[in-house]
Amino acid sequence: MGPLRLLWGRSNAHLAEAIAQEIKKEMSHNSRYGGIEAHLINDMEFSNFADGEIKLNISASIRGNDVFIIQSTQPPAENLVELLLMIDAAKRASAGRVTAVVPYFGYARQDRKDAPHVPISSKLMANLLTTAGADRILTIDLHAPQIQGFFDIPADHLLSDKLFIHQLKKDEELWESLQQKNFVVVSPDTGGVKRSELFLSSLVQEKGWDREKNFSYTSFFRDHTAIFYKIRYGKDKAIVSDKPLGHVEGKLAIIRDDIVDTAGTIREVIEKLVAINNNDFDRKAICCITHGILVDKSASGNLNTENVKRAIRKIYVTDTVPLSEHNRIALKETLEVVSVATLFANAILRIHLNESLSSLF
Repeated sequence: MGPLRLLWGRSNAHLAEAIAQEIKKEMSHNSRYGGIEAHLINDMEFSNFADGEIKLNISASIRGNDVFIIQSTQPPAENLVELLLMIDAAKRASAGRVTAVVPYFGYARQDRKDAPHVPISSKLMANLLTTAGADRILTIDLHAPQIQGFFDIPADHLLSDKLFIHQLKKDEELWESLQQKNFVVVSPDTGGVKRSELFLSSLVQEKGWDREKNFSYTSFFRDHTAIFYKIRYGKDKAIVSDKPLGHVEGKLAIIRDDIVDTAGTIREVIEKLVAINNNDFDRKAICCITHGILVDKSASGNLNTENVKRAIRKIYVTDTVPLSEHNRIALKETLEVVSVATLFANAILRIHLNESLSSLF
């Protein structure tokens, strides 16, 4: 395989630049990467016609290169189109291999036919990326892990749990309180059960609880997970059950979710937890969210209601999707961004060297 080369689009240039810097850092500090030839400056040139149509050009030769194209596909749809055009341009420029690095894989929530006359949109997205010429996909925290099966090319699926746990450790008071095991990992709906289990499993391993005498995953998960039941109706509307399956009374709640746009479900869940705890729930909710779409006024409004604001200790969200200036200001008291740049940088280097990614999970 030829030299490693990064290219990126305009949907999340800040993250792409951070990944490039992390790759550069890893190559300078880790001898196993010392022999890699890498081009980490973006050679993509973009312009738009008067009607908005995208035009792009790769300004350097990439013949035979191991190309990684970084682009999240959050709305608008132009972000997806731009990714497809970049992949096609790379293939036509004789790249040796093209890996689409998609930190946020859009349309992942539409992964099945839930009504008679609807598309399976995430399958179509997978087909489009493959048809455009991608040889491999690298992404993180898909809404449904089985989406990997929609691809007819290798798809590497990273997990963000360890990043959030590392962030929790920085809060010494919180980390010490977790040692008392008086907490619960909350899934806002039944679809997120596996996600909550994976998070709890990572936390157990980080704390070393699985090495304790007579430790049982079965009983520990039973005592430290809670699941709300949610029914969606209409556009961006849902009903959340009054009580979850699991015990949440008097416990710190770590709410684990992958995608949050209006934050309506998060608000509902926190208000239920406040009611269950008879309003004695100040600073006892921590949100760990991978993809913070956070539709400006809807999300900030839901996360700044009196009960929610009082209950939230911290909202952690990754940088797979750029955070708007509105939300940076409106949620500045509780919101903290956790970068996925180092994780993606290590994954890219390992893929380039044909090494396993399993140690990154």
